Amino acid sequence: MNLSRLALKNKLNAAYHTVCLRRKNHSANSCIWHLRHHWMCEREALLTQLKQGSFCFSPSVIRKTYSGDTLECFEAKDAVVLTLVANLLKKHVRKHLCFDGFHLKGKGGIKGALRCTSRNLKKHRFVVKTDIASYYASIGHPKLLSLLTNLCVPQYLIDLIQKHLCRGVVRDGVYLPETQRSIPR
Repeated sequence: MNLSRLALKNKLNAAYHTVCLRRKNHSANSCIWHLRHHWMCEREALLTQLKQGSFCFSPSVIRKTYSGDTLECFEAKDAVVLTLVANLLKKHVRKHLCFDGFHLKGKGGIKGALRCTSRNLKKHRFVVKTDIASYYASIGHPKLLSLLTNLCVPQYLIDLIQKHLCRGVVRDGVYLPETQRSIPR
């Protein structure tokens, strides 16, 4: 990793605190409590693995909720590293993203979309609303990695993303190897 050990340590601590906050109401059996109890040792091990490029993601676990939806769960350490990757990735891709979507927080939601549509009806004859089903599941891994390379994302981040994409999953107690498609949301 190109970051200094101190800079990486600070960013890793920030990612850790974000994950702790997200998982503060998890059950007593959740792996977050082990990570919190042993954070100082775990952090040093993670720093070393990240600097050496030897960090490996654990398989995620697919669980069904009471409502019947499926939920993909990551180990707490993996969640910290993924949060770190997301935070580092933001500065590289932010300038290439569009933030005009009404689905984004603070953009008005459906009411904002309707107001914008009614304002522009005189200028345009047609209106299109899209919602792509299984959008993330349809993105091929080679295509994603190619896009990241074209955006000049540092290789160490691309390597971590590729390791995450290849981690495999456990569904109903059965290990399933990775596929070449599907990005967890």
